[in-house]
Parts: sequence; structure tokens; C-alpha cells
Amino acid sequence: MQILSSFDSTLDDKYKSSNFRSKFFTLFSRVNRNRSSSLLDDYKVALRMTRGPTISCIDFHRDGTYATSTSQIPLNSPTEYKGGQLCFFVNDQLHFIPRPRGSLIQHPPEVLHGVTSVTEGTRKSLFIVDRDNGLGDEGVIELTGDDLVVFLAHRATSVVATQKRAAREKRPREEA
Repeated sequence: MQILSSFDSTLDDKYKSSNFRSKFFTLFSRVNRNRSSSLLDDYKVALRMTRGPTISCIDFHRDGTYATSTSQIPLNSPTEYKGGQLCFFVNDQLHFIPRPRGSLIQHPPEVLHGVTSVTEGTRKSLFIVDRDNGLGDEGVIELTGDDLVVFLAHRATSVVATQKRAAREKRPREEA
């Protein structure tokens, strides 16, 4: 959030990092209403990207005492990868949870859950978890403000190129 806050002066109020922090906290705390604390700093946002093929999966588990809630938002469509299915084991039944891009999946720590291995493509997710959760502690790439500027510049040039291509395709073709 620190990197995002450096851009706040150039953004409309609704896009400022403080609003995202507040929305994330609201989503995060919705699952477990018995939180001992209501501090915004009790959670963290972690991005996870898994590229297939991989033979690893996330075995069935319950989150530990460090967790009060887990919230995840899929960042890409399930059509972009195979495998990587989130499943819950509840009431002696296995439930595969649909994960459309942009949806919100939440669960309290006592739910038994796991993820199948990604066999093809790339699965991307944003997680909102307790600060003490180990997610995002290993294999982390720390971004700088410069990294974000490069990303945004690349994104802007990609959008412009797509718009130009679409405009060319709409023009009537000249006869030879």
C-alpha cells in the first residue's frame, strides 16, 4: 500500500490507497466478526502466482492460530489455467469452489481446504490475510515505486496500441 499511496495526490478520491485499505479490511473482517482488534494494520495483502505445470498442490489443512480470516480475489480467469481448483471439505463432502476473475472467496480458519496442482497456464490471486500469516513471506519480490511506474507505463502503451489496432480494423478497406 505504501507504493500506491505515493500516487494518491494524482488520483480521484475513490481510487486513493486509503480507500483500498479500508475496503480490504472490511472484506477481511466480514468473515470473523469476533476479532480481538479492529486495526487496519492487522492484515496484509499478498499476491500469489503459480505457473504450471507443477506437481505441487496445497494439501488439505486448516489455518493456524495466526488466522482469523482468509479472503482471496482471483486476478485471472480459470480459462487461463488448468487445475488450481480451490476445494473445501465441509459436512463430509468435497466442494469445488468456482473462482471467476474478480470474485471474492472468504473462509474462517477452521474450514478444511486445499488447492489442486496447476497443470497448465498461470493462476493469479490476491489474498487478504492476517499480518502473522506466512503467506507472502518466502519467494517474495519487493516492488519499488520505479517498478510500479514501469508497469503503469507499459500498461498505458499496451492500451494505446490496442486502441490504435481496433481503430485500424474499423476503417473501411480501400479496394486495390
